[in-house]
Amino acid sequence: MVVRSADVFYIMSKNIIHVNNWAILGGMESMIIDFARTFPMFQHILCTTHPEREDYDFIEYIRNLGIKYVQGTVNRDLLDQFDPFVIFLHNTKGEFIEGEYPYDWLKRTNVVGMHHAATFPLVPAEMDYFVSKIIRKKYDNCMSRIKNSISAPPCVHAEDYMKIYKERGERLVVGRIQSQTCGDTNNEMMDVFNKIDNVEYVIVTKNPKPDTDRFTYLPIKPGKMPEYLSKIDVFAMWSNRPETWSRVTTEAMLSSIPVIVFNRNDGLAEQVSESNCGLLVNTPEAFKTAIELFRDNESLRQYYRNSKKWAYTNASDYTLKKIFSDKFLEWSLDAI
Repeated sequence: MVVRSADVFYIMSKNIIHVNNWAILGGMESMIIDFARTFPMFQHILCTTHPEREDYDFIEYIRNLGIKYVQGTVNRDLLDQFDPFVIFLHNTKGEFIEGEYPYDWLKRTNVVGMHHAATFPLVPAEMDYFVSKIIRKKYDNCMSRIKNSISAPPCVHAEDYMKIYKERGERLVVGRIQSQTCGDTNNEMMDVFNKIDNVEYVIVTKNPKPDTDRFTYLPIKPGKMPEYLSKIDVFAMWSNRPETWSRVTTEAMLSSIPVIVFNRNDGLAEQVSESNCGLLVNTPEAFKTAIELFRDNESLRQYYRNSKKWAYTNASDYTLKKIFSDKFLEWSLDAI
């Protein structure tokens, strides 16, 4: 990439490496894709460290988007091959980095620690990005070693979601849509859903069943989330574990869809409280009651649609550009 300033030409480094655990569709992988969409002027490379879970359909999907894919550890050969001006470490443990802490050889490029969860050790970085306050708090004892910290959600490329707005039909449609990293459907959830009258469901699962009168089952596929969200009125975030944040909830918010969330005092509960995107509940019975409230109260649904503004300002590609545009220009020029 060539930039002219006065009468001087600069040859910019254009490569960005993202290191991630798995080559499967999940929240971190989706954020890497949206990084590439937000900054298409750079070449993005995904390096995964766990070879035992490679989804070849997912790899083909990201390659078709122009993202290069490699598999292996974070080592000198990786940097020699791509000469990146920045490397993002998405939950990368020290055991997958060449050498010993503090990994001085990594100083040849800029490092961003992407903390989607707490991992060990805290790799020296130019920037540490924490996806929620609950994750940042886990690093309280390390703050003296952090040069520059950012607290922001895992951001979503908003364009495909901002135009989604579904008017309710005769029956409320509730959607349970999550990636394969968040756990699948379970009997308790299905029992609750079956007890509610005059509601239809869209269930995205790795094991789709035949559709019924009230249940539509869809497969987990990359790039399908906007289409799936366009089918529903209310988003059921029935997670089977605590969450550090919920990207799919952000996608629902950008689509003007209210959410129902189990309160596990986690990053997802923080997300709901800060954005006012829906209802926090504590029990399966309360989850059922919340669905019935949304079914019977149109004004309640409209009220929680307003979280779209919060999501765009705080958790979208607009946010990524505010955080990284100047930094990327600075770092890529410094890499000359």
